[in-house]
Amino acid sequence: MDEERYILVRKMWDMLLTGAYSVPMIQEIANQDWKYRSPKRRRSGDLPLHRNTLYHMFNNIRYAGLIPVPEKPGEYEEAQYPAMIA
Repeated sequence: MDEERYILVRKMWDMLLTGAYSVPMIQEIANQDWKYRSPKRRRSGDLPLHRNTLYHMFNNIRYAGLIPVPEKPGEYEEAQYPAMIA
């Protein structure tokens, strides 16, 4: 697990869940104030956070510790890792 990014992503979730911050506001804070960058890969990464990435992240059920069941659309099972949000 990437501890540094985990902490920042958790802060982004906290901001969203307060209702006081919009996704564009969170993006600006992460990129400008926190200097957030995507993980560096061999040919990509080390880039500022894109708004689409944030929308995708905030709609991803896996952050709640749930995994979709492929055989049963609309059903989820608990993940083997702890949930980031409750």
